Amino acid sequence: GQPVISVDTKKKELVGDFKNSGREWQPQGKPEEVRVYDFLDKELGKAIPSPLIVGPDPSAPKADQLQADGAGNILIPDEMKWMTDFNRAVEVGMGFRINLNAIQARGGFSRVLVVGLRLNADEQKAKKELETLFTHHSFTRKGLAVVPQGTPTNNTEAVGAGFDRLDDPDESFDDRKAPLFTSDAGWLDKKDGQWIAEYLGIDPALFETVHHADASDQLTERAMNIALWPATLGYWMESMMTRVFTRDGIEQTRDFFNGYVLGSGAIPAIRIGSQPYGIFPATAISRMNWLNQREPGVIGHLRHFLPGFQVARGVFIQTAENALGAGHGKLLAGEVAVETGLRVR
Repeated sequence: GQPVISVDTKKKELVGDFKNSGREWQPQGKPEEVRVYDFLDKELGKAIPSPLIVGPDPSAPKADQLQADGAGNILIPDEMKWMTDFNRAVEVGMGFRINLNAIQARGGFSRVLVVGLRLNADEQKAKKELETLFTHHSFTRKGLAVVPQGTPTNNTEAVGAGFDRLDDPDESFDDRKAPLFTSDAGWLDKKDGQWIAEYLGIDPALFETVHHADASDQLTERAMNIALWPATLGYWMESMMTRVFTRDGIEQTRDFFNGYVLGSGAIPAIRIGSQPYGIFPATAISRMNWLNQREPGVIGHLRHFLPGFQVARGVFIQTAENALGAGHGKLLAGEVAVETGLRVR
């Protein structure tokens, strides 16, 4: 089977406000904010035009299509020339020229990692673009689908893998006859398609005709939490640790456990074509603005706990820096990316 999540990181790479000497694609006086992520030259970095054409456009006029001239040469549209002309690729920010020293030129590189970061879309624009992207995928031959829990990653004698290069036409037709689910406000009634849409901040109606969007894995897991609570964590807190936890603390923990603790993760996996994707929500603690809201229960306790944790973490980093040298404290605290590979399946 193919990996659901694949993460590779490099070390000693710089992230910051580097010089942007490239062409200005925005109107005069309204430059687009650009950050370059590299580890050799702070002068690199050019704004990539948006949209950037990455393939033939079947809806374009015939004169703008890929075609051959009388000598048999392929005529490439101007907007696609960056794919065959490296100088054009450099102009649009899709290529880099890096001066190498003698050691680098002789030894080469075992891995080159390129990271892209978009900063030109606000919340509403990003929402619209993501909805458009999913809509386009859903109408391609390869399709878009929700991946149910327990889908096999390999073929066995008993069952086949949940892998197919193309959407099943009969299934796709049936999915589009009528909405597969109706949005519901109750967290024990939402279907997996609605959970995906809400976590991604897009319209749930987009997933109403996506295959397996009517699955109830999220509902089942939460129902299992409710069933297991009295015999597991609830029993331990109420009977074995009755003098430690208050009744309010037990109820708050139960609500948090039932609603947010999920073995498969908060967001169901999706499939685009033959590739499954696991969606893992993550953010920096400093950007968790919802912690500043006065929430009761476990969330409220986290709001008071995290500032103290950050102070203690800072002291730990500084102590390690003083004792071991610059960079070691952040390395131990996990703030510096180390060269590693992660495959989750």
